[in-house]
Amino acid sequence: MPEPITIALSAFAAVKAGVAGAKSMAELGKDLGTLWQAIDDVKANAKDAKKSGGGNAMQQFIALKQATFIKTIFRA
Repeated sequence: MPEPITIALSAFAAVKAGVAGAKSMAELGKDLGTLWQAIDDVKANAKDAKKSGGGNAMQQFIALKQATFIKTIFRA
């Protein structure tokens, strides 16, 4: 299974392309749902990595910052 940040970035690209290509609201809604779920997964993974102190904590931190940036773009 792909990493959650990969899913989030793919969903972000799909939403961006959908808005540019005038996709139906149903299709955009599905992509947005995928995006928000992936962002939630990134947050959960980052929290778990912080607790465990594992070797991938830095990767999870970077993914969390990317997810936060994507959220910021949608809220602006």
